[in-house]
Amino acid sequence: MDEIADDYARDREHDRLTRGLGVVEFARTLDVLGRVLPPPPTTVLDIGGGAGVYARELLFGGYTVHLLDATAGHIERARADAGLAGLASLTLGTLGSCRTPMRVQTPLCCWGRCIT
Repeated sequence: MDEIADDYARDREHDRLTRGLGVVEFARTLDVLGRVLPPPPTTVLDIGGGAGVYARELLFGGYTVHLLDATAGHIERARADAGLAGLASLTLGTLGSCRTPMRVQTPLCCWGRCIT
């Protein structure tokens, strides 16, 4: 777990999807989300949402978005981003600590590394 936290503390994640293969990953993920998410108005929980790269796109598409991330630096970046001012909530924590009310059909977008 410390290795993952150390990696995120290097603050490289916020722009990873704007360079190299990250551009392909970003486009492909948006394509998949466009095909699997129900149409707006829908509430989406962006778990491990980092600095809000996908949350911004979901907001622009008319979704209500709750962003949750376990890294304080990501939350600080998201909080400072005017493009994310429309977030329904912005929370530092993990899915286990999430207090956002969910219905069975609430879509979850889960990102980041798996920890076993």
